[in-house]
Amino acid sequence: MGDIKLKVRISGDEFDGEGPEETVNRQYQDFLKARTIAAPPEIPKQPPIVKPPENKPEVPVLAEQTHVGKITRVDDRLVTLTAMPQGDNREVDAALLLLLGHRVLRSSDLVSADQLLGGLKQSGLGLDRADRVMGKAEAEGLITRSGVRRGVKYRLTNPGLQRAETLARDLAGMMA
Repeated sequence: MGDIKLKVRISGDEFDGEGPEETVNRQYQDFLKARTIAAPPEIPKQPPIVKPPENKPEVPVLAEQTHVGKITRVDDRLVTLTAMPQGDNREVDAALLLLLGHRVLRSSDLVSADQLLGGLKQSGLGLDRADRVMGKAEAEGLITRSGVRRGVKYRLTNPGLQRAETLARDLAGMMA
């Protein structure tokens, strides 16, 4: 039998042995026995699990969800309008409603220009480009734009969100 060298680290404990194989094996076995006899490492205490109260009040449905659900529909990746706003700012209002629909129904604040244009076209507006409509909304401070070229995404600002919710409430009221 020849000389061997063995170095082992287990959970912070180290064994380093060198010499004849029998001696190193015996020392290693003693090392392992000492580890099992020693107190196990301390496991950090978990905080107690707090159970919710039995008669927890129901979560209220967001007001805009009920209105948005009445005037929008979610297809594969598009949100479309089932009721079209009227007036001079019809395209901008429709775009704001679609952004609100993405926010509420798909939980997505950022909407790509492609998704927005697809939703506008599917809803019945014959537009070639979304950026022309969204430029007006951006100038009014109703949306923010990020990205460049085909990676442009739009998001409602707080004033845009308020206007979209008002539009949704009014349109849903007209449908009732």
